[in-house]
Amino acid sequence: MRKLILLYSICIALFTACGDSVVSPEQIEKYPSIYPDYIGVTIPATIAPMNFSYTDTSYERIDVIVKGCQGKEVHINAKHVNFPEKEWKQLLISNQGDSLLFTVSIKQEGKWSTYKPFPMYISPHPIDYGLVYRKIAPGYEAVSYTHLRAHETPEH
Repeated sequence: MRKLILLYSICIALFTACGDSVVSPEQIEKYPSIYPDYIGVTIPATIAPMNFSYTDTSYERIDVIVKGCQGKEVHINAKHVNFPEKEWKQLLISNQGDSLLFTVSIKQEGKWSTYKPFPMYISPHPIDYGLVYRKIAPGYEAVSYTHLRAHETPEH
């Protein structure tokens, strides 16, 4: 049993040592250049994780801290920003009707830069039950080729 605990402790130490924490970052007073551009958007509380990427591909690592006004936080330090679905959902539900603050830091050429934090607002209203749109073929000339479609969104 002791060997198992020792092995477990060593594994934890190795995994935590692999992280590349933000050290002495240069402060940049502009928003980060991300794709898709989620800066200042309003989202429903039931939306999937809002993963994004930094537009300049020459970076080594990205560090993102998402803080909610209710105290919860999600931290990503990796090559790509992919939020864990369970943590993301908890963060949205606990901050419904409020906002999240994203702090993005980029490591380029061995140096960290931290951008101006940007907000994302969480709507207090649930997402609509469905989506209605017109399907129109490109260059249509007659109304008889127009269709009305409705799709229901799955309940979360």
